[in-house]
Amino acid sequence: MSVASRLFDFSAPAVRTDAVGYTHAKYAQYTRLSQHIYTQVLQIFDAFELPYYLFAGSALGYVRNGTMLPWIDDLDVILFEEHIPYFEAEVVPFLKACGFNCFAPRQFQGGGFHILAMQQGGKRDLTIPFADGVDVSVPWAQVDVFYTTVDENGFLRNPKGWGLYDKKDVPADWVAPGVEVELEGWKTRLFSKYEEDILKEYGDVLNNVLVASHGRVFLNRPNMKWDDFETDFRAVVAETTTEYPPCCDVGRLEAFTARPGQLCVSEPGQSFDAIVAQLLETGASELHLAEGVQTFWAMDLKRLFPSLRIRAVFGDEREAYRAAHMRSFIDDVSSEDPDLLAKYEACLAQMTRLDRGDIGAAAAESVS
Repeated sequence: MSVASRLFDFSAPAVRTDAVGYTHAKYAQYTRLSQHIYTQVLQIFDAFELPYYLFAGSALGYVRNGTMLPWIDDLDVILFEEHIPYFEAEVVPFLKACGFNCFAPRQFQGGGFHILAMQQGGKRDLTIPFADGVDVSVPWAQVDVFYTTVDENGFLRNPKGWGLYDKKDVPADWVAPGVEVELEGWKTRLFSKYEEDILKEYGDVLNNVLVASHGRVFLNRPNMKWDDFETDFRAVVAETTTEYPPCCDVGRLEAFTARPGQLCVSEPGQSFDAIVAQLLETGASELHLAEGVQTFWAMDLKRLFPSLRIRAVFGDEREAYRAAHMRSFIDDVSSEDPDLLAKYEACLAQMTRLDRGDIGAAAAESVS
């Protein structure tokens, strides 16, 4: 058995999806849907000219091969103390207006902020139906902002002891002015000496492999070259994974012809696989989703059926904001609650300003 194969459950369907990643993976995942959300958060940071630095797991992936690690399920950034008042007064309110769940970590009040989206509920392991008898979890999209000070010895510290870096004596002069890099399509900023920082915090990441997230270790292989592991990992994925749900394959999708005006309405509790099968059977050109959790599949549905019109429905605030964050893949929305519709429209208006580049002009003058 290859080393990388231990990260997968081969008794489950092996499908790469945008919403959940690989449906047979055992580890926490970095997904295309998460990337879509991270792009929006970093857009907001950039629009407000927030002087943040991406670090930790994201920088570790960049050191290894210039990409995000497959098991990164959050982004970590540091923000120096002189910029905290501006962040809390200007950036956080806009993030909240855009429907992001922003709050201080419970155990580290005053040490920074969590910024979350794509939450189904209050727990990470809540599931949605993917296929008959198969449920999957959609990873939260989470950005952690670590407030950062410099101690009397010139080392980075978190005022509440939050984060690995707080305990590693990382020199502050390794950070500024930073290095502009392109990572997963973003232009972002790492520490000036990001390689030295990764070595100090995580050790020799080119010759040791640790797959871990939020305190859970999925695989630990000391003295294994990253290049060898990555080759093995990519081979396992290529040999075992398809891009299509169990009900179809590339041939059936290529043969699909949508009928103009043909409507398909999903059913509550219906799986992604069943929705795709229903679309193929009816030749639908428009889909009305029956419940808010099905919106998670909008990105995948558009990938399989690019011309499909999708109407999302929402029954609570979380679902309304999710629809706004996924506006690129949703054509219409509905809700029986007029207050929820108003909150969705208000959130969408702010996100549209972001899309148009209409925010941050005044903010730019406030950042020193």
